[in-house]
Amino acid sequence: MRISDWLRQLRRQSKQQRSRRDQVPNANVAKQIEQLEARTLLTVFVVDSTADDIDANDGETTLREAITNANLNAGADSIHFDLPGNAPFTIQPTSALPIISGDLTIDGTTQSGFNGAPIVELDGSNAGGGTDGLDLANGNSTVRGLVINRFGGDARLARFRSRWHF
Repeated sequence: MRISDWLRQLRRQSKQQRSRRDQVPNANVAKQIEQLEARTLLTVFVVDSTADDIDANDGETTLREAITNANLNAGADSIHFDLPGNAPFTIQPTSALPIISGDLTIDGTTQSGFNGAPIVELDGSNAGGGTDGLDLANGNSTVRGLVINRFGGDARLARFRSRWHF
């Protein structure tokens, strides 16, 4: 085979391959559209301490820290529990917890050992008189799998999109 024939054959093959690619124009459009899609990722904060402080350098996350971080984070968030030790687990805030200002799920059922009955307790006996347990001011929030008791105030719902599952 001469070189000129071989080059002609390669050109023909190249044109055929290009035409097959052009037969599927939607594939390229789909890639461009996908790049423009807005994507929101759920952020999960894991409570691994029953303490009630905010110390970003201690390597632990308290419920107060998790709520504060969720309020600062745009988009829907979730708080899970991974408390060390044996159930029951009691969290005793020493003052009002931060107002929940966005879409947040606080899920006590994520604590290891949960078998249908709540094992994480939010105990307000040290929070001060008239302190609300949880104050859901905005957003679409869900609270499930927690015992919330001994607060002088209430669990407040500013909007009815919030759901409580005990």
